[in-house]
Amino acid sequence: KKDGKPDKGKPVPKPKPDPKPDPKPDPKPAEEPAELRKVKPAPLPSDPSWKEDALTRTYLSDMPEEGVITAWGKFGKNGGLGYPAWAPVPEGNDPISVGGKRAAKGISFVPRDRSFGRVLYRLGGKEKLFTGAAALADVPEGAGVSRAESALWFTVWGDGRLLWKSRPMQKLGESEPFRLAVPGVDVLELRVFLPEGGKHARSVWVDPAVYR
Repeated sequence: KKDGKPDKGKPVPKPKPDPKPDPKPDPKPAEEPAELRKVKPAPLPSDPSWKEDALTRTYLSDMPEEGVITAWGKFGKNGGLGYPAWAPVPEGNDPISVGGKRAAKGISFVPRDRSFGRVLYRLGGKEKLFTGAAALADVPEGAGVSRAESALWFTVWGDGRLLWKSRPMQKLGESEPFRLAVPGVDVLELRVFLPEGGKHARSVWVDPAVYR
């Protein structure tokens, strides 16, 4: 600037672009279902002498299931999802994969939006232990999805008594193991709650088995 006049020919600086907005925060987990807020897990007592390697194991996949409720595809067993791993149609039966590992004896059912999914097994009071892991199945690479749209809660019930409850789970491929005593239990129920609507609620159970 000379004599109060702007210099001619000097380039005018371009305005700086606005900074990029912060990435979207992870979605907050859904509020715990009212049915679960009313009751706390009450595990049955376990005998320290019950060791899996000394007992007879039976996978739930090899037992008859009852009372199935699933919102997508069919009930999956023996390591099958009961639906395609990534497709807009429910027909198919791709393998269960969790954290990159196959679950050859896994079972699968999808909860209904703002409700639940379930399966029942008749134990007849003869089993001592129940083991496995609750999980959200993987999606194929390139699908562009890493989370369910809202959180899910996995639960195990014995004759109507809540034996175990998972943490809220939302990340695809995550899992939570369990080891529960089930002496005297006649009806074992696995139930998954989805208190909000949501896509990609790919709930599975990794190789669940009972021991006697």
